[in-house]
Amino acid sequence: MLGAAAVAAEFTPYPYVWIQSPVPDDAVLPSRSKVSPQPEIILGLAEAGTSIQTNTLELALDGEAVEPEIHVAGPLVTVVYTPEELLTPSTRHEVRATFLDDASPPVCYEVAWEFAVGPYVLLEPGMAGPPGSASVPGFRVRTVQAPVDVPVANSLERALLQLTGLLAGSDGGPVPNEALPGPNPDGSWSVEGKLEFYSAGETEPTPYGFPGIPGTGGHDTRFAAEAIAFLELPAGPHVLRVSVAAALTDEMDDDGFALWANANPRDVLGIEIGRYSRTVPGIDPTVNTNDFMVFAPAEGVYPFRMVYYQTTRNAYWLWQSEDPDTGEWVFINDLSDPRALRAFQTSTHPPASGPAIIDARPGPRSGGVDPGAPLIVLWEDGERALNEASIELRINGQAQPAAVSRTGVRVTLDHKPSGGWPAGTNLIELLYCEAGMPLSDPIRRSWVFVVAPPAPLQCPVRGQWDFEAGDLRATVGLPLEYLDGAGGETALRTRFGATAELEVPDIGGEPARVMLVPGHPSNLIGYVMRHGLAANGGGQRVNQFTIAMDVYWMPTDKLFGAMVNYDLLNLSDGDFFYRAVDGGFGQGKEGYEGVTRMEMGRWHRVAWAVDMSRKPPLTTKYLDGIKHADLLEPDKGPDDPRRSMPIEGIVLFGDGDADERMALCVNSIQVREGKLPDAALERLGPPTASGIPRFLPGFDQGPWIDVRRIPGGIELAWEPFDMDWVLEESSTGEAGTWEPVEPAEDGRALVAIQSPMRFYRLRLP
Repeated sequence: MLGAAAVAAEFTPYPYVWIQSPVPDDAVLPSRSKVSPQPEIILGLAEAGTSIQTNTLELALDGEAVEPEIHVAGPLVTVVYTPEELLTPSTRHEVRATFLDDASPPVCYEVAWEFAVGPYVLLEPGMAGPPGSASVPGFRVRTVQAPVDVPVANSLERALLQLTGLLAGSDGGPVPNEALPGPNPDGSWSVEGKLEFYSAGETEPTPYGFPGIPGTGGHDTRFAAEAIAFLELPAGPHVLRVSVAAALTDEMDDDGFALWANANPRDVLGIEIGRYSRTVPGIDPTVNTNDFMVFAPAEGVYPFRMVYYQTTRNAYWLWQSEDPDTGEWVFINDLSDPRALRAFQTSTHPPASGPAIIDARPGPRSGGVDPGAPLIVLWEDGERALNEASIELRINGQAQPAAVSRTGVRVTLDHKPSGGWPAGTNLIELLYCEAGMPLSDPIRRSWVFVVAPPAPLQCPVRGQWDFEAGDLRATVGLPLEYLDGAGGETALRTRFGATAELEVPDIGGEPARVMLVPGHPSNLIGYVMRHGLAANGGGQRVNQFTIAMDVYWMPTDKLFGAMVNYDLLNLSDGDFFYRAVDGGFGQGKEGYEGVTRMEMGRWHRVAWAVDMSRKPPLTTKYLDGIKHADLLEPDKGPDDPRRSMPIEGIVLFGDGDADERMALCVNSIQVREGKLPDAALERLGPPTASGIPRFLPGFDQGPWIDVRRIPGGIELAWEPFDMDWVLEESSTGEAGTWEPVEPAEDGRALVAIQSPMRFYRLRLP
C-alpha cells in the first residue's frame, strides 16, 4: 500500500477517469441533490500506456480511509464503496483515491471529487407494519368543501381545521361542508387506483375529478382533501413527488399540501415529510412539483397522510415516485406498472387503527405562541375507542389537571395554564390508553412549542451586513453565503468596493463600501441569509419580521428586480421585487402599489415589516422613511410559503426562473425579529453611508456594545452614542475596581491590550 507518508502534493491527477458517482455536479447545491444518504460510490479508471497497481490503491471518504471493492476487467478498473452508516442530509463529501502505476519509477496518481447528499427524512422503524400487513389496494380520500360565498384562507391551517370540522366562519359558527360524503364509515371514498385528480371549472363529476366534488353547492372550489395510504416500501431511499396546480405568480392562488408519516396515519403528531413550496416560473399558470426523499430503514408497510387544499381556479393533485433505475416518474399504485410502489387503504398493524390525535393546539414546533393560549387536544376513535379516563397530561415534566369531555367518537382535552405559559420552550406529554388496554402500558405522545416572551416584542436586530471588509461577513449575526458555493457563479460575478470604484454615486454625499450584485440571469445567483430568527407568530416558520436594505438599482431596460426569495432552493419565482415600470415594490396582486416611487440610478432605503399572525395578515412597506403602503391579505395565514420565512434562512436577490434579476449595489441589509411599528419604520429614514441604524431612539432599548479586534488592541463601540454613557474597565469586575476609559467621539473607544483578562461596562452617571 502507499502508506501514510505520501502527501497530496506528490500525486499527479489521473486523466483517464470514466466514472465518478455520485457525480460532482450534485455538490453545487446540496439542497437540490437527490443523492441517497447511503450512496454507492463508484470510481471507474481506464489504463493507458501503463497499468494501475491495484494493490496500491487507497480510497478515503472525508479524509478517512475505507475498504472498497476493486474490480478489474481488462484495461478497466472499477472501485466501489458503500458507507455503512447513513450520511447527514444536505452535506458535501469528498472522495479521494490514490494509487501507483507500473512505470519505472512508478508515478503516484490521485482522483478526487465532491458530491452532496440530498435532504431526506428518515422514517422510524416502529411506525411500519410488517410486509403483507396491508390490504385493499388504493387510497382512502375524504373531502370537505366550503360554500362558494364563504371566504376561506388559502392555507394549510385552514385545510386542517376544515377537515376536522373546526373551521369557523366570519360569524363564529362552523363553516358548512358541502362535499358529498363517501360510503366508508368516516365519510371517505375508496380510490383503488392512482391518486390523480384534477378539475377545471367542472360542475359535474368527471373520471379524474375529486371524490365528493362538486358538492351540494354545485361548484369545484374552496375544498380540502385528505388521503390515507399504507405504502409498501423496500428498505432504502425513495423519492416521492407531489404535484398540485399553480396560478400566475401574482394571483397568489396556488394549491397546496403537506405530507406526513406516522404509525397511525390520522394522528397529527407524525413526522412531516414535506409541504408545498413553489418551484415553477412565474409567467404561466402550470403544475407545481415538490420532491422529497424518504429513507426506509427496513422493508415494511409505512402509513402516510397527505392533506391537499385548493381555493379558486384549477385544482390538480397527484402523487408519484421516482424509478431509481430510469429516473422516470411513476404513479404510486399504478396497477398497470410493475415499477409502481403499492398503496393500500387499510392495515392490520394495531397502531394504525387505534384512536388518533386529530388536532393539537398550540401545534408541534410552533413558535411565538401567545402566553395565554389554551391547550386543546382532540382525539377521534378508530377501530378501537379511547379510554378518556386514562388521559394524563404533563407540562414540562409536571402532572397537570385538564378538563376532558367526550362527544360521540371525539374526546377533547382543554387546559388553561394558571398564570399563562412560561416564556420559552414548553414540553407537552400525553399518556393515554385504548379501551381495554392495561393502564400500566399507556400510549405516550409528546411535542414542544415555544411561547413568546411576556414583554412587548422590541424587534431586536438579529442580522446585519454592511460589507465594510469587502466580503460577506456580518456586522451582527452570521455571514451571508454564496448560494452556489465559494467557487460558484455568484462569487465569480460579485464585486466589492467603494462607491467611486464601482462607479455609483456616494450616499448622501459620503463614500461607502458596497457590494455589487450581478444582474446575470441565473438561478444559481443569490446569497443565503441565515437570519437567526426562530419560528414565531404561532407557526412553524418566521411569521413576524422586518427586512431593510440600502440599494441602488443599476439603470437597465429590465422590468423587475428580485430582492428576496423565501425558497431556499431558489427554484421558485422570487417573493419580493422592485417593479421598474412604476417604481412599486412587493409581490402579488396589488402587492406593488403604493404612494412612493423607487427609482433606478438612485440610492434608496426600502423596508418591509410582516405579521402573518395578524387577522388579516399585514405587510407594511416603507421607502426612505416614508410609508409606501399597507398590504392586507385576508386570504393568507401563518406559514404562508410566499410571505413567511423558513427558519433555515432565505435567498437574497435570487429568482428561481432567473428572468427578473437586475444588477444593483447594496450598502446595508438588516433583519429584525418582529414587525416594526410604523413609527420605527419612519425613523429608519433615508439611506446613509454608515448603513441602516441598529438603534432607533425611542424604540430600541440600549446600550448595544460591539467589540472588534484591531492591531495592538480592541475597539469598543456602543449605541446610542448620543447619551452620556461612561465606559469603565476593571481587571476583576468586582465593585470598587472600575476605572473610566477616555472614549473617542461618536461612542467609540480604542483600548490597548494590557492583560489577558479585562472587564468593560457602560454606566449612565
